Amino acid sequence: MTQVFYRKLSSKVLYLSLVCLLTLASSLTAQEGDPENGKKLFNSQCASCHQLNRKMTGPALKNVAIRLEEEEGLDREWLYKWIKNSAGMIKSGDAYANKIYEEYNGTAMTAFPQLSNQDIDDILAYTEAEPPKEEVPTGAETVVV
Repeated sequence: MTQVFYRKLSSKVLYLSLVCLLTLASSLTAQEGDPENGKKLFNSQCASCHQLNRKMTGPALKNVAIRLEEEEGLDREWLYKWIKNSAGMIKSGDAYANKIYEEYNGTAMTAFPQLSNQDIDDILAYTEAEPPKEEVPTGAETVVV
């Protein structure tokens, strides 16, 4: 009788572990975005003020989500709010929002309330993606004049 109890218990533990693993995996993939769609959105919505690797009107955005989390302790929820309504965050007294506003000489970021969180995740995925490697055609001849 004891052996049957342990068999049932071990199968329940295994089942519970599987459920936990699947739940965790789905929550991790929920934040992933589509870099291809992100590139389109970046070019149409962000590129007039931002580049990936250098400052323009606004900061460089390469790995911005990772940098903000590591350096400032800011999560994606903060980014969603900032991108959708930066002026509101500045007015609310958010310390980092005001710091970035001052750093860029009081230039306010355009609000993008029309972007969904998924759109923003796609843009962030694009900022984190490795640039495609340029392939050098094999068998190409070099002409020396």
